[in-house]
Amino acid sequence: MSPTPVVPEREMIHSYAKSTTSSNSYTLSRGNQSAGDDVQVGAGSTWCSIVSTEEGQTKVVAYCPAIQNWDNHKAYAVKNWSDMAWAG
Repeated sequence: MSPTPVVPEREMIHSYAKSTTSSNSYTLSRGNQSAGDDVQVGAGSTWCSIVSTEEGQTKVVAYCPAIQNWDNHKAYAVKNWSDMAWAG
């Protein structure tokens, strides 16, 4: 008798992004009057924006194929999303 497969509640959709690094530094602005929430991106760096419409977890893997060392060519990040109200 074969085991019953586990069926997720919803289909998982994987998305991919491709980015390049710049030889110059630049600033990402949120488009408001405050410079305090701007993000500085240094030369040789890049960035990615993620969003979620529901609670859960987003896992991000950044991979740099130009780095040949398998121990150093990936970076990992996890973003936990929660929907909550703060009592004031």
